[in-house]
Amino acid sequence: MSCSKAAHSVVNWRMRILWLALVCWSSSGCSPDRPQRQAVRGSVSFDGKPVSGVALVFAPMGEDQLGATTQGVDGHFSLQRKAGPSVGDYFVTLAVIEPDLEEYVQLRRAGERPLSSLKFPPRYSQLGTLRAAVKASDENVFTFDLKSR
Repeated sequence: MSCSKAAHSVVNWRMRILWLALVCWSSSGCSPDRPQRQAVRGSVSFDGKPVSGVALVFAPMGEDQLGATTQGVDGHFSLQRKAGPSVGDYFVTLAVIEPDLEEYVQLRRAGERPLSSLKFPPRYSQLGTLRAAVKASDENVFTFDLKSR
């Protein structure tokens, strides 16, 4: 490799590292211009019964917002401030969490029924059905009562 090719290669790697560092820094929340995340908590029920094994996604409706994802356990969910969504309006979508193959095998060996029997209408997995308005406060509490009909 000639001297100029080696120098060019080093410059390419430095540029890649600089670009990667910039991307990581801008997505880490260190920038003063980034929206501040908020803590959220609440409950999820289906036809009046608490729901477990469901993922909740807070999808931003507007620009310059930070979305978030959490899991509902025993009908409740929560996100601390550092992982929560930023102030703004959100579509909230839900998805049933099924175990991966390894977890499935372990649960079956333990005598459990690892696949979820939860089947809620597809509208709860689509943008627009559920909404949440996250405020700049410690009291962002949401109740999502899903209905089969």
